[in-house]
Amino acid sequence: MALPILHRANQPARRGENARDTALTAWNPLREIEETSRWFDEFMGRSFGVNPYNQGSMPGAPVIDLYESPEELRLFAYLPGAKKDGFDIAVTGNTLTIRGERVPLIEGENWTGYGTGIARAQGTFEAAYTLPVEVDAAKVRATYHEGVLELHLPKAETAKVKSVKVKVDAK
Repeated sequence: MALPILHRANQPARRGENARDTALTAWNPLREIEETSRWFDEFMGRSFGVNPYNQGSMPGAPVIDLYESPEELRLFAYLPGAKKDGFDIAVTGNTLTIRGERVPLIEGENWTGYGTGIARAQGTFEAAYTLPVEVDAAKVRATYHEGVLELHLPKAETAKVKSVKVKVDAK
């Protein structure tokens, strides 16, 4: 029976090793796979702007900022070039879906666009986000100004934090 490969403990690291590799642990091939996966995700994010953890469901999904107060969530979606009346916003429980379309800055048959397309995507998009709490869909408000869609998402009564005074009796 072969014994698992063990790393050395309490010895200086050899060239090409780091201090973590000198801990006395059994070799775990899954750890190597996880580290390679994490390295690949970081590489793709830095090189191509791909974030595997983004909840947006299509390319061109808007970048968002989400803030929470005791009464509501406030979401800012950055959508330059979108038309104000072209949004379809749906809320179900704690899931928010935003659909819309961004138009090119210049349109016409005599114009050819050049660029990376990263700075400002165009075309239709759909993005679904899981919110941290349920919201009251009937009270959702939205405004769009200078390329920023602002959503006011009031929390459902069941999601609001309630303070209850508890009387403590001494024995």
